[in-house]
Amino acid sequence: MKRKHIAISLLLALAANLTTAAAPDSERAASPDKPYNLHHLYRPDNLHTLSSAAPKPDNMDAPPVLQPQPASVYDAATAAKTDITYTPYPSAKNIPANNGHRKILGETADGRLVIQDYYQNSDRPRTAPYILNRYGDPQATLIINADSKLVWYNQDGSVYAIQHYHDGQPAGYLSYYR
Repeated sequence: MKRKHIAISLLLALAANLTTAAAPDSERAASPDKPYNLHHLYRPDNLHTLSSAAPKPDNMDAPPVLQPQPASVYDAATAAKTDITYTPYPSAKNIPANNGHRKILGETADGRLVIQDYYQNSDRPRTAPYILNRYGDPQATLIINADSKLVWYNQDGSVYAIQHYHDGQPAGYLSYYR
């Protein structure tokens, strides 16, 4: 026999052995006093208990006052300043990157590389110089292995976003700028 014929005969045999489905217990479902039946919660005489759980407008506390943020958070030019101390290489090494290229600018005192990404076919920076973490591969462009503040720029040179990284993981909020 072919597989198709075996499967059909098996299904027919199983269907013949099935018992008919039991009719639902309509009395149990209609009675609000039975366990696991929640219709009694929505009876008109029980609605006062549901609405009494909500806080009254006179008893609500005011939301906490948010502390003002420093001006450096709102000003993109101030927030984008980085203070990376590194020893520059005599000539930056170019590495092809995703939709652009990357330059290795130098290294920090503890041996971590300082790199910067650029837009494709131009010398416009895509990022500000940032520190690569100790495990970071400068040729791995799809993952961010930063260990400092990372500032992204638009093609016109304006600040797009800023994110702090610690050992390749985001540390704090990602701030976007217009």
